[in-house]
Amino acid sequence: MESSAGIIFDLIECLIQRDFAYATGDIRRAYSLVKEAILDPECDKVVLLLHSQGGIEGGLVMDWLLDELPHNLLHHLEVYTFGNAANHFNNPRWTTLARPN
Repeated sequence: MESSAGIIFDLIECLIQRDFAYATGDIRRAYSLVKEAILDPECDKVVLLLHSQGGIEGGLVMDWLLDELPHNLLHHLEVYTFGNAANHFNNPRWTTLARPN
């Protein structure tokens, strides 16, 4: 994450990210890193811990991942949020395969 430019600028950045879904450099870098980790065959699990503005940024990253990656790869991703400031957070609908009797 980039260093803070002060509380006023940080609040404005949060509002722009949240209300206009604007992908700042932090969001684009996070998306690249998370996607790379998910696609790495050596990686069994990717965990995101998101707090406050990170919930906004993580929500936008999740939107991109859900658009671009198949669900079988997203099963490697765990997301935990607390104090989430996002106005939405997409969560894929997981279904279990029917088991033969």
